[in-house]
Amino acid sequence: MNKVSDVTDKDGLILARKLLAAALELDEDKIEPQSQIVELPGFDSLAYERLVASVEDHLDRDLDPLMMVSIDTVSDLAIALAQHKT
Repeated sequence: MNKVSDVTDKDGLILARKLLAAALELDEDKIEPQSQIVELPGFDSLAYERLVASVEDHLDRDLDPLMMVSIDTVSDLAIALAQHKT
């Protein structure tokens, strides 16, 4: 995926941090763009399910499972959100 600096819509990063913070019950300021999602404090299978549900709710559609498994970092999630805006 592209680097987050390539994303013209920085709202994707803001949204990614917000969704992750809610799913992980973590402060947004502790979530850096380059962070590996699976290494964030509180990440587990339940947090992953909450994140997927939040992304689906935001996009108002079911996700392609391959989309989520291709996302490794917070930046990747931001790019995916920006690319899949409704």
